[in-house]
Amino acid sequence: TLDGDIHVQGVRGRLRAEGTDGDLTLDDVDAQEVRAVTVDGDVSFRGEVAPGGALTLTTHDGDVQAWLPPGMEAEVEVSTFDGSFESEFPVRTRAFRAGRPLRFTLGSGGGARVVLQSFDGDIRLLSW
Repeated sequence: TLDGDIHVQGVRGRLRAEGTDGDLTLDDVDAQEVRAVTVDGDVSFRGEVAPGGALTLTTHDGDVQAWLPPGMEAEVEVSTFDGSFESEFPVRTRAFRAGRPLRFTLGSGGGARVVLQSFDGDIRLLSW
């Protein structure tokens, strides 16, 4: 969409949602691959990503919220320029350098790949 919100619920399989000026809400998703990108809006995801799958949530001027199941196995990359990051999952990283994405593992890793990005917004990684 160019101007408006997108709300998707109950999707199974692959999902791609793109917007320019609006929020993207993805709820009750069980997917192999999810890509949600907007320029000026919030991105919210609640669901599961299959092992070996990928979840990418990106906004330029908005917040990102990813609600993942407890016990999720994933390699995570978080990037924000002018925002904060909060996680309900334990975050353990070997090294962090300002200006670089924060990379860490959920569980033993090896599950899905999760990328959360916001240039000017907050990022929250939450458990449901």
